[in-house]
Amino acid sequence: MTDWRAAARIYSDRRVLSMLFLGFSSGLPFGVLAEPLSAWLAGAGVSKTGIGLFALVSIPYSLKFLWAPLIDRLPLPVLTRLFGRRRGWALLTQVALLAAIIAMGRADPAADIWLTAAFALAVAFASASQDIVVDAYRVESLSETTLAAGAATAVFGWRLGQVGGGAAGLILADVFPWSAVFAGMGLLVAVGIAAILVNPEPKPPETGEAEENESRAERFLERKRHLPRRLAGVMAWLYVAAVRPFGEFMTREGWLAVLLFIMLYKFGDAVLAVMKVPFFLEIGFTKTE
Repeated sequence: MTDWRAAARIYSDRRVLSMLFLGFSSGLPFGVLAEPLSAWLAGAGVSKTGIGLFALVSIPYSLKFLWAPLIDRLPLPVLTRLFGRRRGWALLTQVALLAAIIAMGRADPAADIWLTAAFALAVAFASASQDIVVDAYRVESLSETTLAAGAATAVFGWRLGQVGGGAAGLILADVFPWSAVFAGMGLLVAVGIAAILVNPEPKPPETGEAEENESRAERFLERKRHLPRRLAGVMAWLYVAAVRPFGEFMTREGWLAVLLFIMLYKFGDAVLAVMKVPFFLEIGFTKTE
């Protein structure tokens, strides 16, 4: 019994509880871009082909590995100084996500489907970027004894966010206009913003090896390629932050198969998610049902 109580006490840790709200903020846009978006498009008279093509807006979730190294190492001029690197990036992506969801709801898919698609893509990009930061924040904030509980709490929060952005959005759409529904969904991102604000910046990981590699690359570019110091510094940073990690990944056996799996394994779910709601509405179900 004592062991169970000790294990349960881990979930009362403030940082572990915070992962519930950060997970909610991560799962919310995934739900918004599924059922509510497709129901909105169907109600606006968008063709089934057009609705199906909206599954492509989820591509940033599969491609986020491309800009993850940049988010991992790039400081933000003001936000990093005020909040730290992880919290600064988290706040930037969350505010961008909040604004993108509200802006998407104010668009008119019947009048300008491309503008609606652009805002939906912005939601997916901000959401995928938030996922990158939240994952790093969770790993660096939690200790070895609380990391598993934090991960489980984050997954539970993610599922709550997906339901809140999906099912709850459809229920509200039977009562309120879509612009108000999406505005409400966007404001729920404030849950994640609050979780970031009430928690401290995690201790940064050791980067001695990365800094040494960056200095070595910068010296090489200056001496061998005769590049200006500032340009050499930027190129060395890009090499260490993005090119070198991806190059190392490409040396692994089966790297291409792994990459294709990461990019495509959720695509079927994405297509099904945007097509099932128009089907249910067409056969007579209400949004609430």
